[in-house]
Amino acid sequence: MRAESIFRGIFLIYCLEAGLFLLMSPWLEAWNHAALLLPFGPLRELLLSPWSRSLISAFGLLHLVWGLHDLDLFLRRTSYPLDDSAPARHQ
Repeated sequence: MRAESIFRGIFLIYCLEAGLFLLMSPWLEAWNHAALLLPFGPLRELLLSPWSRSLISAFGLLHLVWGLHDLDLFLRRTSYPLDDSAPARHQ
């Protein structure tokens, strides 16, 4: 039980950090500078297009939602004492 809680905590931190990074970084000025340093022109244009930036941001939003969902499940599971009055856990 303790190892599972530690794993969930690490996964939650990962989801929140990766989600925020992927959500925000395509719209920062540093993204433009990094993309302009790429030697391959079509890849540079792809990374600077609004469509690919939106796709990367949506992937970040997905990570945030996944992390919040896991946080909700973790808090619901730990808020009940270990007895028969706890609701059944769906797996």
